[in-house]
Amino acid sequence: MTDNHGTDVLPTLPATAAAGTRGRLIRPLLWLVLVLCLASDVVISSAHLGLHRGLLIDLPVGVLGVACIVGLVVHHYRSRQH
Repeated sequence: MTDNHGTDVLPTLPATAAAGTRGRLIRPLLWLVLVLCLASDVVISSAHLGLHRGLLIDLPVGVLGVACIVGLVVHHYRSRQH
């Protein structure tokens, strides 16, 4: 939002500060979701829900777990120092 003089009314964070804050929040969140996916996969697998019910629950949880792993790898390579 700008005022009549063309200057920004709301202050913005520099790009590096915003990226650093995001980086500090996204990695623990990805790890938490990954651990929850692994724990729920163990519970679902041991519950013997049958093929159809097990796939309806287990498949999305597995896909989410793989997405977390991919996110952690991408975050690692993007944030490492050259």
